[in-house]
Amino acid sequence: MNDPELALAYCRVYNDWITAFCRPYPDRLYSVAHISLMDVERAVTELKRVAKLGIKGVMLTPWPANGKAYGDTYYDPFWAVAQELGVPVGLHVIARPRYLGSQWYQHPTFHGSAFYYLSVTLGFDIQWSFVSFFEGGVLERFPRLKLLCLEVGAGWVPHFIERMDSKWEHSGFMTACKRPPSEYFRRQVWVGADVDESMIPAASERWGSDKFFWSSDFPHFDGFPGALRKLKQSVQGMAPADQQNIIGDNAARAYNL
Repeated sequence: MNDPELALAYCRVYNDWITAFCRPYPDRLYSVAHISLMDVERAVTELKRVAKLGIKGVMLTPWPANGKAYGDTYYDPFWAVAQELGVPVGLHVIARPRYLGSQWYQHPTFHGSAFYYLSVTLGFDIQWSFVSFFEGGVLERFPRLKLLCLEVGAGWVPHFIERMDSKWEHSGFMTACKRPPSEYFRRQVWVGADVDESMIPAASERWGSDKFFWSSDFPHFDGFPGALRKLKQSVQGMAPADQQNIIGDNAARAYNL
C-alpha cells in the first residue's frame, strides 16, 4: 500500500472492528491497534483516537513502508504521543512481497514458495528496525516509550545485545545513542518468545526474566497448539517467580494490564 491516506483508512476500519470485538470481554480480551506511519501527522491523530477506544498497544510493521528508518526524527511526534499516553509500540513480523532474498526463490526448484525460508528469516526485519531505534536515539529522547519485539523469539537477544554493546564501544559516537544499548534494553524493551524455545531460560538468566513473554501465534496453522503446556515445559527449570514473569506478569507490565 503506497497511499498513506488509504493505508490509514484500512487501519481505522480494523481498529474499530477489533475494539468492538473485545469490548464485551473486558477481563479477557485486550485490543491492539494497527497504525501506518507513512504519514506521521495522520498516525498521531489515529493514535489519539484509538487510545480513547481503550486499546492497549500499537502494532507497526517492522519494515517502514515509507522508506524512513524508525530512528529518523520524522517519527518523533508519534513516539512522543505514545510515551505520553503510555501506549507500548510493538514491532511484529510481517510477510512482505520484496523480502530479503525474494529474488533467490523464483526458480522452479522452490515450487513458487519460500515459506520455510520466510518462517526462519522473518525476524530479521525486526532486528534491523530494532537497531535503528538505537542508532537514531529514539529511546534516548523518549525514555518512557515501551518498545516490544514480537514473534521474533528470545534466543537471539543475548548475542544481539552483547554485539550492540560491543560495537557501541568503538562506534557509539557516530550514533545518537548516549549510553550502551543494553541500558535502554533493560529500561524500555520487552521481547516475545516462542513457547517451544529451549533458550528462554538462558536469555532470561542473561538479561532478566522480566524481559520476556510469549505468544501462541493463534490462529496461524504454524502456531502452537497447547501453547501454555509447551511453554511450561520450556521454563520448568527456572525459579517459580521467574516462570511467573514469563507466563503472565511481564505481559501485564508491558501492556499496562
